[in-house]
Amino acid sequence: MIVLIIDAQVSEANRARFVELALRHAEASRKDEGCLAFDILRDASNPGVVRFYEEWGAMADLEAHRDTPHAAFFRENGRPLAESMSVRKLEASETG
Repeated sequence: MIVLIIDAQVSEANRARFVELALRHAEASRKDEGCLAFDILRDASNPGVVRFYEEWGAMADLEAHRDTPHAAFFRENGRPLAESMSVRKLEASETG
């Protein structure tokens, strides 16, 4: 399983539009093959941070997701609204 935690720093002026696009992206992404979870979270202690939490069954699922029209739309329209984005990728493995 692949987990992505993405923190987007978004100004107050862009926040409403960014969240709108992020929620639309999450809704479409949940339908992608291999998507186990895709949530948009607001940081209660820092309202300028919008957090993405994604779980994918395998790296191939995540790579296929990146090629979808909805992912391209968000990259072109949502990402430019963020001042910065940091990505943490975690890989979970099964242990016996």
